[in-house]
Formats: sequence, structure tokens, C-alpha cells
Amino acid sequence: MCLLTPRLFTFSVEEGEKSFIPGYTTPTLGYSGSYLGPTIKVRDGERVRFNVENNLRQVTTVHWHGLHVPAQWDGGPRQVIGAGETWNPDFTIKQSAATLWYHPHAMGLTGEHAYMGLAGLFVIEDEKSDSLAIPKEYGVDDIPLVLQDRRFFDDGRFAYVQNMMDVMHGVIGNYLLVNGSLWPNHDVPRGLVRLRVLNGSNSSVYRISFGDDRQFFQIATDGGFQENPVALTSLHLSAGERSEILVDFSNDALNSKVSLLVDQ
Repeated sequence: MCLLTPRLFTFSVEEGEKSFIPGYTTPTLGYSGSYLGPTIKVRDGERVRFNVENNLRQVTTVHWHGLHVPAQWDGGPRQVIGAGETWNPDFTIKQSAATLWYHPHAMGLTGEHAYMGLAGLFVIEDEKSDSLAIPKEYGVDDIPLVLQDRRFFDDGRFAYVQNMMDVMHGVIGNYLLVNGSLWPNHDVPRGLVRLRVLNGSNSSVYRISFGDDRQFFQIATDGGFQENPVALTSLHLSAGERSEILVDFSNDALNSKVSLLVDQ
């Protein structure tokens, strides 16, 4: 059932800076922050409205990647938000539970804006996701992982397109950012943990596995939940692709370390 009064989300597109490498500062872009953006959580059947303020000195858009929306609110290359302007999409969520994402899509600026940090997760829940016996405490046992490869100049700035090979094949980085950090660690609870993985890179394809070659279960892809979990020891994700996996840490000793491996 559609709610008559939309739930309002307000965020801004901003310039910022962030220290990825100790001792260096990198100019960045972000949604209501210096890098990346907040996770937007909605429900099937819910009406939502957005106030998106563009504080950049150039145009941008916000594209809802994987979301079923009317064409006028898609945020495509020609639906730009001018510098200093505000965009107010208003629509009803009409699809099942899934992990999606949002990012810029302005003509000629999409790759650079995304590389500079404009991206965020968009999560849909529904009655089916409510009923499943899977981890649901977001940030605790339901953990987002935004994977992005980057390269840096010697002064700390991002090294985006530098040659014709970058233009032809896409920019490939030699550093991996996870949720906007280099070499991060995360304390997970003992038991079953759900990872929502987004390949947020511009071009790279990743093979994801664990250092001890442990088995895990894929429960969802771009379109939402699979009919049955699939047992895997590695997972391939292309640029823009999402997957949800369940990993069991029940038998891991307290304070032990498990490495998540991301290979290009």
C-alpha cells in the first residue's frame, strides 16, 4: 500500500577532502560528507521524496542504479542538477527487497564524479526480507562493503584518466578502498554475518574470497534474493554489480583475524 505522505530524504552533493594515505590529503566529492554517501533504506510500497542540493561548481545528477522509477526521476545523463540548484524526485518504491546503489550520471562527468567519491547504497526491504532468518542489524551483523580501486599522484590527489588506455579500457587502480578506507579492519560478532558487497569501481572486475578459503553462501544478487542460497568459496563481481553473502564466524576463536581477499 502506498503511503500518501512521502518520507523525505535530504542530502547535498559536496566538495571535500579526505586523508586516505597518512600524511596526504586528497580532494574528494561526497553526498552530505567528504566521501561516499549515507545508506538510504526504504520499503516496497513506500512513497519517498528527495531534496538533493548540488553544491558543486558544475552540473551533476543522481541516478538510482537498479531502482524501478518513472523516467522523469531516473537521474540520467540529460537530467542534470545545475550548480546551486535542488532536485526533488518523488516516487513510490515498487520492487522487492534488494541492495541497490546511487551515483552520478551526468554526460561526460559520470566516471570522474564517481571516482572522486559520489556513491552510496540504496537498500529496499519488504515482507519477505522481514520473514527471513538472516542477520538484519545494519552495521553490526548486516555489513555494507563498497569496493573501489584507486590510484594516487605523489601529492595524494586521485590519478584519474591519464592516457588513452584509461579512456579505452577504464581506469584501473593499485589501491583498494573498502567503505572509503585503505586496509580497514572490522570487528564482527560470532555467528552468522551478512555482507552486502558492491563493486563500486569504474572498471575493475573482482574475485572475492577469504584467506582461509572458507565457504560462504550467496543469498542475493542485483535483482534481490535468490530462490536458494548457493555455496561458494569465491565470488566474481563486475563494476556496478552487487551481491549479498552469508559468512559463518561461529567457530572462530575470540580476537582471531580473517582476511577478505579482493583480487583483480
